[in-house]
Amino acid sequence: MPVAPDAPLKLSMDIFAVGCVIAELFLEGHPLFELSELLAYQRGQYDPSQHLEKIPDPGVRKLILRMIQLNPDERLSAEGFAKPGQQPISSITVAERAGNRTAATEPAAD
Repeated sequence: MPVAPDAPLKLSMDIFAVGCVIAELFLEGHPLFELSELLAYQRGQYDPSQHLEKIPDPGVRKLILRMIQLNPDERLSAEGFAKPGQQPISSITVAERAGNRTAATEPAAD
């Protein structure tokens, strides 16, 4: 799926990027894609599912896979991912996994 040099930026691109960041957090700092893998994924010649199997939580794996869908039209918006019941997620939140347990479990101070 080639992208024209003057193609407009879309919010679905940010969702893809967030999926990659979440994956890297859960993969102990290892990126989900090297450049060659990313280009192969774009051509439909690479499946990151095996790499994601290193993440023990199936809810997190599913979340990442939905965020990195090849077809940007199949990705939910940020609001779609934030809706309760829309996306299964584990009992371990991304903030907790990243080591920010206070932010994940305590309400913000006013």
